[in-house]
Amino acid sequence: MAKKYNRFYRFYWILILAGSALLGVFASSASGMGKDPVPILIIWLMAVAAGTILTEILFASKTNRRMAELMPLLETDPERYARELTAELEGHRKAVYRETLKINLAAASIRMKDYRKALSLLESVNVKKVTGPGIPVYWTDYVMALFYNEKGEKAEKVLEERRAVFEKVSAMDGLSRYMDAIEAFRPAFEGNCEAAREKMSAACGKWGDALKNEAAFLEDYIKRQESGALSPEDTDH
Repeated sequence: MAKKYNRFYRFYWILILAGSALLGVFASSASGMGKDPVPILIIWLMAVAAGTILTEILFASKTNRRMAELMPLLETDPERYARELTAELEGHRKAVYRETLKINLAAASIRMKDYRKALSLLESVNVKKVTGPGIPVYWTDYVMALFYNEKGEKAEKVLEERRAVFEKVSAMDGLSRYMDAIEAFRPAFEGNCEAAREKMSAACGKWGDALKNEAAFLEDYIKRQESGALSPEDTDH
């Protein structure tokens, strides 16, 4: 869809430039005949502005609809979801949508347990371009990716710096379960495995299989910690 939009966008602006050139010729001729071309120029500029705004609105609507259509694949078929998003990302020229696509692709990478790629994608996002609901989604995914990459100290720093965001996340449908997982990860990275297990058990009792991947990761991390398999170089906490 992004590539189709790019072609349409180029065609649209070619028409605008051609129309402007013809209007320039008309204005010159009108002036030569003693007629005032200003009203026509004003109407043209208003038409161009209205057409541009309408084009952006229609494209935003189609993009959001496309993202909604793909979203179920994140849970059922993350590999296909990632392929679809990658195709969209490669053809996208709008910065705000590129950042959103990166965040969604990072979520798919987490589902596929490609944690390094997820973190790389999230760290490449221009956070200033992320707006609205995308803000808590980004920071939640980012902290999750940090924990998955065993960067507990950095995750704690982000949680502290973005405390206001995470207070909202705890009350948001669709994100609150990840906040419960994060709260279970935190004591494990501080060396308190018993508290981590208790919190994850409570979270799984609340959310069921929705946190099975997070629970499996935490248990693996705790077992490696308890067995002494984790060295100071393996984690930053």
